[in-house]
Amino acid sequence: CQTQKEALDLTDLTTAFAGLNSLGRVPWVINKKILEVAEHCWANNIPLGDIPPQTDYDVPLPPETSPDKFPPNMRELKTTNPELHAKYIDEFEEYRTMIQKRERLLQRNMDLRSLRCSAILKLEEARQFKDFEAIYYPYNMDFRGRAYPIPPYLSNIGSDLCRGLLTFAEAKPLGPRGLYWLKVHLANLGGNDKITFDQRAQFTDDNMENVRMAVTHPFGKNPELKETQWWMKLDDPFQGLAACHEIVNAIDSGDPESYMCSMPVHMDGSCNGLQHYAALGLDTVGGAAVNLCNSDKPSDVYIGVMEEVIRLVAEEAEKDLGFDTSDPEKFTTEEMKA
Repeated sequence: CQTQKEALDLTDLTTAFAGLNSLGRVPWVINKKILEVAEHCWANNIPLGDIPPQTDYDVPLPPETSPDKFPPNMRELKTTNPELHAKYIDEFEEYRTMIQKRERLLQRNMDLRSLRCSAILKLEEARQFKDFEAIYYPYNMDFRGRAYPIPPYLSNIGSDLCRGLLTFAEAKPLGPRGLYWLKVHLANLGGNDKITFDQRAQFTDDNMENVRMAVTHPFGKNPELKETQWWMKLDDPFQGLAACHEIVNAIDSGDPESYMCSMPVHMDGSCNGLQHYAALGLDTVGGAAVNLCNSDKPSDVYIGVMEEVIRLVAEEAEKDLGFDTSDPEKFTTEEMKA
């Protein structure tokens, strides 16, 4: 709006611009191993993550005839001729079910075509940049102060496929705890993010055979069978496969601490707005609910709110309404609301 534009004109945005420029100076490269796997999925019609199937759903033809219109005395037929009434109803329900099924399948096919276009654009951009030594993203900022890359398709904050296809151009040594956090990262990508960090690292250790198989035979020892592999069942399969490669490479290097790794490991906030309020107010209860305090397991503030609502509803349900309910017709408007 005009007021916002005027406020921006009068504001010193030096710090905001510096932050955006700092993000824009981070170099990225295409992860060629993940690109190769994604292209194989696309070429062989293997639906996975962002890559949709290349065949449409079979859409039935529309019904050749529509059911007879309900007669004017339809309501009376329910008592005078229930069999005829049921016949009208059954014919209408069958017709409506056929129409709805057809419309749902048509909509799914339109959605698939949109998803295919999106996948093609992401893969094509990755192909074009795969041999670049560095890729830089320009950033902008929304009215909330959140920064986003401007390119709409392939970016580091995009979908699982996008994030799996991108890695930092500048690698750094993992250090004493780097391999541990790679293992935690893989567990998170598999949906195991509600357990302790040690349990997440153990999840990866327990699946090390699957991790190695994902690296050496991502489509199984007989790819023609198109069998679903372990890594394909992860919540974020392409990022998960990229993590498998880094974990195996680090271990096989013989010195994981010195292994040069370029994989981004995500550390997400928990309801950032409440985190700020809790920190500003030194609220230990609220801070614990949004993971600002040390804890073995992550907290979920939404679950906490749900449990509190359930408790309050149960308390209200136990209360005596305090008025006679034997004759509802005598209730006042206020009593009805209560």
